[in-house]
Amino acid sequence: MKTLMKPVGPLILVLFTITACNSLPFSHALVQLDKYGYQETQCADPWGGGGSVLDCEGLEEEVATYLEDHDIGVVKLKVNGDLSAEACGGCICETGREVVVYVVEGQASAIEALGFEAM
Repeated sequence: MKTLMKPVGPLILVLFTITACNSLPFSHALVQLDKYGYQETQCADPWGGGGSVLDCEGLEEEVATYLEDHDIGVVKLKVNGDLSAEACGGCICETGREVVVYVVEGQASAIEALGFEAM
C-alpha cells in the first residue's frame, strides 16, 4: 500500500497547483484592463438597433460585433439595467440600460471616439 501512495502524492500536488492557477480571477493577470460605459438610447446608438433589441444577450452581441469591427479588443462585455425608457420620443432618450465594456489598457482614444466613457 505504501508503494502506491508515493507516486500519487506528487500527482496530487501537481493537480492542486494546476487547479489553483486556473482559478485565479482575471484581475490578477498581468494585463491592465480599463472599464468603459455607454448609456443605450432608443435609436441613436452607433451599432444600430437601440431599444429595439429587447434582450441583453442580443444587445451584447450587437455591441461586441460593432467593437470588433472597430478593432477594439473586448475582454468582457455586459449589459446592466432594464428597459425603463425615459418618457420622451427622441432617439437620444436613454433606455435605462448601460453597456459596460472591459478592454485592454491603451485603447482609450479609440473607444472614447465611439462614444464610450471611462468609468
